[in-house]
Amino acid sequence: MTQISSINRTDAASRVSDTPFEMTVFDTSIGSQNVGDQIIMKAAYQELRSLFPQAHLWTLPTHDHFGPAGRKRLRHSLFSIACGTNLIHQKMPRKGHWRLPKPFPFPMGHYHPKNLALMAVGSNGAALSSDATSFLKKTLWPKVPVSARDIATENILSNGGLSASHTGCVTMWNLPKNHTETLPKEKADAVVVCLTGTRKAPLNRVEFDILLLNKLTKAYKKRYFWPQGQVDLEYFLSLNHPGFEIIEHSLEAYEKLLSTCETSLDYVGARLHGGVLAMMHGRRPLVVKVDNRASDIGDSVKLPVIGVEDHERIDLLLNDPRETKLSVPYDAIDAWRKNLIGAVESALPSHIDLKKFVGRE
Repeated sequence: MTQISSINRTDAASRVSDTPFEMTVFDTSIGSQNVGDQIIMKAAYQELRSLFPQAHLWTLPTHDHFGPAGRKRLRHSLFSIACGTNLIHQKMPRKGHWRLPKPFPFPMGHYHPKNLALMAVGSNGAALSSDATSFLKKTLWPKVPVSARDIATENILSNGGLSASHTGCVTMWNLPKNHTETLPKEKADAVVVCLTGTRKAPLNRVEFDILLLNKLTKAYKKRYFWPQGQVDLEYFLSLNHPGFEIIEHSLEAYEKLLSTCETSLDYVGARLHGGVLAMMHGRRPLVVKVDNRASDIGDSVKLPVIGVEDHERIDLLLNDPRETKLSVPYDAIDAWRKNLIGAVESALPSHIDLKKFVGRE
């Protein structure tokens, strides 16, 4: 498994690993109705704890504003980091998924995220405006390139004159290099499906989803539906398609199914991270793309993806043997880790007051 322990222990890494300091994590799962954000942040926290085991992690939301206590945490943090989701938007900072504090631009000090790094972030696929480029250049930690979730996001940032590296989604960083070789090739006896109800589905997608459910009913003996998003269950029920056991809308319930289901189990669905988590648990995935995220990640790491326009291939992809061959950029991941460690080491003060960390939980 590729993780921090596999990186050569340089003096910088040893000092960073052994030194307590404060850092702020912009947590994209706080206030989110999409359990996929929890999947991302669980992997992100695992990564950060591995890199900085002595650090005290403060958390702030990206889906909502924060107040004086959050600004105080930013002032006291050695650096801050935002993880996952489509944080890069062409009209930042005034629009996008990240509800940044106002007024703009950030006044230095109270609002400004000091030494801000971005880990495995994506975009909506649109080129950056001049204001967005200027904002990012002023805000990001220049010593650390942006860790881009997919090649499309890397290109968008690079075209804006920003340093970026394609590292894939953080959920894949610690997959063993031979993990996909161990995934089943044959169709399973059972399937878990996700559909997305976050947007008003166009008619062709509703028709596709009904077609998909019909084919899953014929192909699998046992069928589960997991609502990754809070509105997904309402959409699924509106399709009036019985024969699926509904799993609770929680990460714990989904992981329990993936880890304890005694029969062979495939994943098929429109929720990207539902598919990634299933793959992490050794289940054969097939992701249905409904926006640029699945197609961008699929193109970047060769994740099996099918589009609405590919409805004629559904039977083939469900029933015939197929291999899952991911192309995770492990070298780029390790390079970004080393870069972040070096930047943090250079920012550490020569003396740390250990008394401020005593007794903290």
